[in-house]
Amino acid sequence: MKKLPFLIFAGLLSAVSVLGQSANATQNKEDKQLFLKYDEFMGTEMVKDGSRLAQIARRWYGEQAFWVYIYEANSYQIKDPNKVYPGIILQIPKMDPELVNPNNPESIAKANAIKAKYLKKK
Repeated sequence: MKKLPFLIFAGLLSAVSVLGQSANATQNKEDKQLFLKYDEFMGTEMVKDGSRLAQIARRWYGEQAFWVYIYEANSYQIKDPNKVYPGIILQIPKMDPELVNPNNPESIAKANAIKAKYLKKK
């Protein structure tokens, strides 16, 4: 009879282990889906000391607000868009020209709405 509680406890540990693996698998799948959303790239850029996503976006797209697209495409290696470390090689996603049109206030507004979502997470 004394072995029964141990067996129940061991069974619970196994169940927790399996549940934890399922949660991790789901999270990894979500991360990959986020990355796969961007399947075409215009190029890459290595982050230098002092670089910011906004500066990089300005160089590639002509407007700093479009940093959100670079962040989304590289979120598998960047946890915080305000902390991009030197040496990271960013993939610059090829975007629909209307989505990254620096002369279109709607394009900029859409990027700023996405920005609010990412900066609100903190």
